[in-house]
Amino acid sequence: MRSTFITLLFILTGSVSAQWTLVPSGTAVQLEDVHLGPAQLALACGKDGVLVRSTDAGLTWSAVPSGHNDDLNEIMSIGGDELLIFTDGGVLLRSDNAGLSWSALPLPTTAELVSTARILDRMVAVGEEGEILRSEDLGATWAAVPSGTTNDLQAVWAVNAQDWFAVGKNGTAIRSSDGGASWTAVAMPVPDDLNDVRFMDGTTGVIVGDEGHVLRSTDGGGTWTPMVSGTGQELDAVWHVGGGAMYTCGVGGGIRISQSSGTTWNAMTTPVSAELRDLTVAFGTGLAVGEGGTILRLESGTGFSEHVLSVTAISLDPTAQAGEVVLRILDPQWMDRIHVEVLDAQGRLVRSTGPVRQSATFTDLHPGSYVLRLLSRDQLLQGRSFVVAW
Repeated sequence: MRSTFITLLFILTGSVSAQWTLVPSGTAVQLEDVHLGPAQLALACGKDGVLVRSTDAGLTWSAVPSGHNDDLNEIMSIGGDELLIFTDGGVLLRSDNAGLSWSALPLPTTAELVSTARILDRMVAVGEEGEILRSEDLGATWAAVPSGTTNDLQAVWAVNAQDWFAVGKNGTAIRSSDGGASWTAVAMPVPDDLNDVRFMDGTTGVIVGDEGHVLRSTDGGGTWTPMVSGTGQELDAVWHVGGGAMYTCGVGGGIRISQSSGTTWNAMTTPVSAELRDLTVAFGTGLAVGEGGTILRLESGTGFSEHVLSVTAISLDPTAQAGEVVLRILDPQWMDRIHVEVLDAQGRLVRSTGPVRQSATFTDLHPGSYVLRLLSRDQLLQGRSFVVAW
């Protein structure tokens, strides 16, 4: 017999009354992006080269010199302690010590780059006047590719290694089916600025934008249908937590939550009226950043009675070979960020891995019960039991 199929979820029970609280950031400069990693590491970046860092999951923050005086727009983890920041002015910042220090690398553009996405070693960055850069070596080298538009691009998302989607000003949407090498336009039902995009799987995606627009696709991005967001104010960012759970944020300090893959939305209470430019929810914490150096924090909190706090991003798959189990990383956010231990029913370590990029295969497992432990920097993220039966 094959090993049984199990999908792993990062589950945390929270309170439906969970609220966002304001924490001091140490800056009054507008923050554009926030990154929340393992081991309670968090970074937020913004205008005029401002960068702040937290080692307690966003409770306290301290300034970090970025070495760059222009705007910092997007933070990306590329594995371990390595991070990238995409900026204005044709510069890519890189850190190999979890954001403590940064070095500047030139890019083949002077355009403002505001968003990036990654699948394995492939990365795509987008920005003003339709600029698209593509890397096949985790950001070591970059080449410009034509986008087919001169409108500013605001966000890009990798559906899988081949299928990518980007959105921007004036209702612009483009897609690629060859790993970001070429792009074609996609018709949108609204003419207003589109500010962010996320796909939950290969078919279901959500776009948010000005005028409170929430657009939803169930055919891989071919067609999009407007949803009722409950607000007419600009929505700047959308975040998929896992399953059908999503957040969006924007003008007026508004954060909205969906438990239905973006079909319906409810408002959450926040203590600010400042525009919120970005948010992220992972590792038991939520963070939102924006105008005037605003940082909001949602601890152990989701607004869901029970929901996924990280991502539905890891699965154990059955194979045709007896005693073999394959763990697959389904979301690029988790690539190179976890390692795995397999323990038998007596608690003995029988298999282990280094950082997992896309998949790990455990072979010659005898029939019986096992525990799979997911760890990041030796911090236990989750444990799940599974059974091998021949």
